Amino acid sequence: MRTASLNKNNIDVKTPMWLKKWLREEYGKYYDPCPFKWKPGSRRKDGLTSDWKKLNYVNPPFKDTKAWLTKGVEQRDKGNTSVFLVPFRATSKYFRDIVLPFARKVRVLAGKITFEGFSGGLPVPLCLVEFKGEDQGLPAEGHTAAIEWWTHAKAV
Repeated sequence: MRTASLNKNNIDVKTPMWLKKWLREEYGKYYDPCPFKWKPGSRRKDGLTSDWKKLNYVNPPFKDTKAWLTKGVEQRDKGNTSVFLVPFRATSKYFRDIVLPFARKVRVLAGKITFEGFSGGLPVPLCLVEFKGEDQGLPAEGHTAAIEWWTHAKAV
């Protein structure tokens, strides 16, 4: 088992099954435009260059968080809803410029999340960022995302 950390060797991690189950219960069936271990040339389209579906879940490589969140806002403007699992970095530029003004909701996951194949929880807080499609009501100008703390039994 690997130790959980944010470094170049551990950037592509598989979403824990308990979180996938919760997402399906909360949102319904979703499309994953950024599947685990996706490689260029595979059968699936590149999620950064193709359109997504009506409901999407994205667990991007953390080094590419800004690019994926930017794509999420683009898809939101096309009426698609997306939920992202990303580090909670409220002081980062991407968080201030992309998440806070465009997200409908940010759920900060209380506790450390252990990804499949790792021996312990990631040492940084994670959050679920939700961009609602425009047909479901865009945030008003000057809007700041609602931020809530979410505790789940599987977080350590």
